[in-house]
Amino acid sequence: MKKFICIFFTLFLSGCVNTAYISSVTDPEYNINISDSIYIFIDDEAKIKDRQFGALLKKEMKETGFNITDDPLEASYILGFQMGQKTSTVNSAILLPQTSYTSGYVGGTYYSGTTTSTTAIPYSTDYTAKKVWLELYSIQDLKNEIQKTVWEGYIGSDINDFEKRPKKHLRLLLNVFGTNYAAHTPIN
Repeated sequence: MKKFICIFFTLFLSGCVNTAYISSVTDPEYNINISDSIYIFIDDEAKIKDRQFGALLKKEMKETGFNITDDPLEASYILGFQMGQKTSTVNSAILLPQTSYTSGYVGGTYYSGTTTSTTAIPYSTDYTAKKVWLELYSIQDLKNEIQKTVWEGYIGSDINDFEKRPKKHLRLLLNVFGTNYAAHTPIN
């Protein structure tokens, strides 16, 4: 029985399908397209992890057909990004069915019976989500001192899964570029 519980816990906590929450919103005043020239902004004082992510973002966008430029003066849009993580504690219980069988003699009479119940096994686990936000701004708006986002994209998933497959996560987010989308999405 202990072996069954350990296997059950392992399967329950690890899950079968990894998902990421993806959100994408587009300002309806703009008609953005992947063929529009985009400059990816990376601050001169950015940390190494941010510069590495910026390089990966640039590579993935180019490979998926985006028109990425290294010159902000040639760009129609500027894309900024932020990364973060959040750890939450999940408290819950696994309900396991339990059946016990009894039999024997009571006062010379044979008796047998079955009792069924449910046992709650409490557990607590920490979950750390990796989060990435992308924000697209119109260069023309910025020249006119208007700072409003044209498109906002977000993806969040288990940090271990994200760090194993950052390209896959980025591609999922880039697939909804310029659309309105919000859903837990399987990571195949």
